Amino acid sequence: MGVIPARGLIYTHQCRTVIQALPFSWPSSMNRSPIAVRWSLEIDGLVSAWADAWNRHDMQAASALVALDVDFVNVLGRWLKGRGEFLTYHQQLHATQMRNSIWTNLNHEVRFLRDDLAIAHVEWAIEDDYDPNGNLRHPRTGLFTWVLSHDGELWRIVAAQNTNLHPGVARRVRVG
Repeated sequence: MGVIPARGLIYTHQCRTVIQALPFSWPSSMNRSPIAVRWSLEIDGLVSAWADAWNRHDMQAASALVALDVDFVNVLGRWLKGRGEFLTYHQQLHATQMRNSIWTNLNHEVRFLRDDLAIAHVEWAIEDDYDPNGNLRHPRTGLFTWVLSHDGELWRIVAAQNTNLHPGVARRVRVG
């Protein structure tokens, strides 16, 4: 396993295209690095696999994307500890409120902290889900923050914080 990517390295993924993000960018020596390309594609695959598992309502597949000891905080602030809790909660949720939901990944950005550790921010939209009373909700958007770790074989979500974006709130603070 080679040393990659440099600390603080960020790439943005939007519409299936890797875009260089300022002020960070792939060092010129990394532009053609097979491992850098492989890792970014693996994380792109993880983000896509999340949406795929969600839309098939296959929480067994979703649970395979998280670490055994995951810390997962949902949009309501419920803190799930471990893959077992994650799976049980999401199976119940997808049998009720999320049974017809459709998840769409809008964009994601990844920042590598070390060669085996990264932070991902995933912008998403969801529709056709229900509130606890069984009423259809309006479509909504949100932002997931994932801490990702490479376990020597796969990238897995080791911690997650999910947030609904409120109408009228920009996803990022603009400075200047």
